[in-house]
Amino acid sequence: MGIYGRLKQISPSILKTLKENPAFVWLLLNAKWMSGLDYLQYIQSNPTEVKQLQIFEQQNPEEFKKIKVDILIEGAAPELDFHKYGEVIDFLLTGGSQEFEPQFLLNRNTDGDNLPLVNAVFGGTEMEYETGYGAVRYLTSNEVKQVAEALQEVTKKGFGERYKRASRMPNLAHYIDWTDKEMLYWLTDYYIKITHYYKDASNKRNAMLLYFT
Repeated sequence: MGIYGRLKQISPSILKTLKENPAFVWLLLNAKWMSGLDYLQYIQSNPTEVKQLQIFEQQNPEEFKKIKVDILIEGAAPELDFHKYGEVIDFLLTGGSQEFEPQFLLNRNTDGDNLPLVNAVFGGTEMEYETGYGAVRYLTSNEVKQVAEALQEVTKKGFGERYKRASRMPNLAHYIDWTDKEMLYWLTDYYIKITHYYKDASNKRNAMLLYFT
């Protein structure tokens, strides 16, 4: 199946909870399968997270009950899946090295099209929770707003021009076929979806989780 990149917008209050108790990240990411189920039944497959949640519930039963409801509601809301193309989309959005991930959130492509360089796929701050494909990362609501505005400034045309320039570069390490005429269509479609998702999150003043599964 490959490694899938995902974006998940969440409220600032839920982000605060996840930062304070990373075990709740597990509950959030599995919310769509948890409706009406007791999280304790997953103690064999996820013993660390489940035990941490169990301890929190024993110590703060009323608070846990409220947090669980809120997390299951937000966790069940649609996420954005950009399939296995995260590395390529990131390469086109950041203009980054093929070996090293840029450390900035936003920058300006002064050596190229003078459009924003946007770390919308691999950006953010790491949380103390991993999916098996690296740490889950987050952007604050303010950072989401900045990314949303920068993505819109890139434009569909600008993204397409970056693809065309990249396809002429020698020794590209990425696994896609840069000569495939359909590839530009698919990647541009993902750029549009990512842009719309960030814009929606920004309009709602939400934060964002970035992760791979």
